[in-house]
Amino acid sequence: MVGAAAVVVIAAAVVTVLVRQGDDAPPASRDAGPAPTLKPLRLGEKPLWRGPDDVLWGEARDGLMLFQHGDVSLSLYDATTGTPRWSMDKMHDLGGVVYRPTFDGGPDEQHLVGDGVLVQYGVITGCTRGFCDFGDENGHALLSTTDGHVLWRTPVLSSYPEVPEESRPNPTLRVADDRVAVASVLTGLVAEGYDKGTQLNVAIDVRTGTRLWERADGVWPMWIAGDTLLGVRSPAPPSTRPSGDTTGATIVGTDLMTGEQRWERPGARLVTVAGEFALVADGTAHLTVINAGDGKEIGAFRESVESCRSDRTALIACYSKTDGYDGDIVTFDAGRGKTGTATPGRATVLSLDAVRDGRIYVTGRQPRDPAARREYTLDGAGHEIDRELDLPGDLFLIAEGRAALSTDDHGDDTTAVYEVLT
Repeated sequence: MVGAAAVVVIAAAVVTVLVRQGDDAPPASRDAGPAPTLKPLRLGEKPLWRGPDDVLWGEARDGLMLFQHGDVSLSLYDATTGTPRWSMDKMHDLGGVVYRPTFDGGPDEQHLVGDGVLVQYGVITGCTRGFCDFGDENGHALLSTTDGHVLWRTPVLSSYPEVPEESRPNPTLRVADDRVAVASVLTGLVAEGYDKGTQLNVAIDVRTGTRLWERADGVWPMWIAGDTLLGVRSPAPPSTRPSGDTTGATIVGTDLMTGEQRWERPGARLVTVAGEFALVADGTAHLTVINAGDGKEIGAFRESVESCRSDRTALIACYSKTDGYDGDIVTFDAGRGKTGTATPGRATVLSLDAVRDGRIYVTGRQPRDPAARREYTLDGAGHEIDRELDLPGDLFLIAEGRAALSTDDHGDDTTAVYEVLT
């Protein structure tokens, strides 16, 4: 969690870096400060092991890597050796119930939580031509990381009501951490124009599977920040489901453990979170940092930004486009309590690609070779870590000394896991 000391400096003015510099100019930052705290990213010469093809997403923690891949199959690996722990396909039997892939999960959807793997499950009443109907008891289960057996299972819906298919409720996992998983019951998931709103939010204790609370307040869960559940409520009637980008929505802060509403912020947009803080927009070009616990403003980005990325825990980076060609990277490092902006070396920033493991990945262009695009990495203070980062694939997961990359093998997307060299 982010300490209270980080709050003191968040309101500091964001430093702007000139992006058009001479060919002989040094790497620039008006707040140059110390050298980068992170070492350049270097990988082993060959993959340690290879994972599944066509990965949709991946997670890593406690020496494990979890992938959803192919036709929404789920596979768990030992991150050090690549030894498979277990794997399951869509509709895999979990002892009387079947594994269901997550549909329409939130940006803070997590599956490696507590001491297991969190999944959705359901009971099949019948299948016709590959389409299956689900009956009573649809909910979530925690599976053992050892062999995949069910540690607990908790229904979110006890049964489906007798309603037309286009109005049928559907539970889906929205957010989770080591303490609580929050599922939403949606309506009309399979109908054209299905955004029918949230009927019910159900919170489940990750350790025991106990239902902690449920609320039918129309809030769409988005993130967990500290001990607060952040969500949005649409300004329109419940027939419209809000999202994080909904203009004029109301941001709602709810106590994660009790479900009691703490605060709300009307006419705002929830951008992303870092630790116990959130970045919000209030109908202007500038973004505001708030404390998620009470909704109070802590500071602001004074620049106009186009896109933001976060590692969820400590670091936010936003792309601030200054004209038709050049841009800055605006940073908020909650862990270090620093704000600032910078571009990598003499390059002009073209796009913000990702934020992972304390590193900000951007695509830039050198003045001497405008046609060539290169990937750079910065630390949370905006200092350049890597110039011309050259990786053997697209990095999508990095943790605990391992990096998972998507590589092209004769036209097929495969997963290669490398050692991160220290």
